Amino acid sequence: MDLIFEGSLLDDKHVKNNIELSSVEIKPASVSEDVEAIQLNKNIRVNKSILHNIAAHMGERSDDCYVLGIDIKGLSAFVYSVYQYEDIIAAVKVEEDNLFLPDDVDDLEDLVFGNTLDQLLNFKGKNRLKSSAAMK
Repeated sequence: MDLIFEGSLLDDKHVKNNIELSSVEIKPASVSEDVEAIQLNKNIRVNKSILHNIAAHMGERSDDCYVLGIDIKGLSAFVYSVYQYEDIIAAVKVEEDNLFLPDDVDDLEDLVFGNTLDQLLNFKGKNRLKSSAAMK
């Protein structure tokens, strides 16, 4: 299953337009490795297209533009960043470890005391610094 996240953007005539921000791929834990690879490649291509569209709207400020994708398989997920480096588009896993998604109340303790929240907060902090630098 694919999820597309959208946001609103005002054009030069102050008209609100929807713009895609990211695509998330969700697969059952039982999916085969072949299907998993095919779906991941498809999701990266979708996020590459989203990046191109966002960069077209950003104009001169598009150098720091990137799209976050999430690949979920069962209760395990990872976040990757799609960005342009010179003439190529790169997709890079944000953290080495996968994120753990809780299945029930008992798993919530593993989420709180595991590394998933640390990864998300660390990533948020890095992005806040990037955003501040880009605004200057």
